[in-house]
Amino acid sequence: MKAPVSPTDLAPAPIEIAEAKAEWIGLTNQFNGFHSPDARDLSMLLDEQFDAALVLGPDLSVAG
Repeated sequence: MKAPVSPTDLAPAPIEIAEAKAEWIGLTNQFNGFHSPDARDLSMLLDEQFDAALVLGPDLSVAG
């Protein structure tokens, strides 16, 4: 059984690249859309929509 995947990034460029690569190799139907929402409005992401989230990037909690 495959888990649904929803690529989401606050920056549009990585999402555009991911979507283009998925189209190029014929895997677009394996994803639940490609999202680049405004960080101030994440209403397109429903409460309890995901079982897990993978967050990559700088650790902003120690920035300062």
